[in-house]
Amino acid sequence: GQCRAAVDTGTALLSVPPKIFREMFELLRHESDLAGHCQGHGPLLHFDFESFTVTMSPREYSAPKKTKKTMVHDPGLEEDPPANDTWAPRRRDMRCFPLLMTLELEEPLGPKLFILGEPVLRKYYSVYDARLKRVGLGRAVHVAAPTRRELLSHAPELDGIGLAEKGINKKQRRTYPTMFDIFRWRQ
Repeated sequence: GQCRAAVDTGTALLSVPPKIFREMFELLRHESDLAGHCQGHGPLLHFDFESFTVTMSPREYSAPKKTKKTMVHDPGLEEDPPANDTWAPRRRDMRCFPLLMTLELEEPLGPKLFILGEPVLRKYYSVYDARLKRVGLGRAVHVAAPTRRELLSHAPELDGIGLAEKGINKKQRRTYPTMFDIFRWRQ
């Protein structure tokens, strides 16, 4: 039969049907890179819908967690060779675990219900149409926050530059930007 999906802003993980949880968890779990991050070498996760596909990379669907194994991966000691026959140094003391949970619901919503929670909503912008009972998803565009140096270049008074010309003495100056400053500088 058909699987169903729901988008939920209150679900912190990706919820999958209990019957496939163990298999999906094992397929998505992988070793981290040398920095201890979950980026790049794990499998992609695809949710195929009628007219589009939601694709999640390991960076978006997994989180690193410490294990009891030794730190650096040695291919000579490897029990199971990599499926793609590529070798890259990996940490064995850190594993990337998928951000999955199970939720068992009866008909009409379940039992084959996937709930797309925060991991999907961080990557995709969502629009909700309650009248027609539908959700629109589009790839979100995240703008990197400005660094402290960039913020201070927009507000010389915070660093004390040009205070005398503005009639501000050193005791009156602010030492950190306010939220109003940040919104003003973004324009």
